[in-house]
Amino acid sequence: MSQGALSDLKVIDLTQYIAGSYCTKLLAGFGAEVIKVEPPSGDPVRRKL
Repeated sequence: MSQGALSDLKVIDLTQYIAGSYCTKLLAGFGAEVIKVEPPSGDPVRRKL
């Protein structure tokens, strides 16, 4: 396990697009375990135009 201020925290990420993913990335950087839940089609950010 990683060490950090939030190492005892689990976060469920239900967000889409950039802002939510960036926020949970910051939480993970402080040691939180992040579980990202996406629809079957994936996060819309990764879709090709």
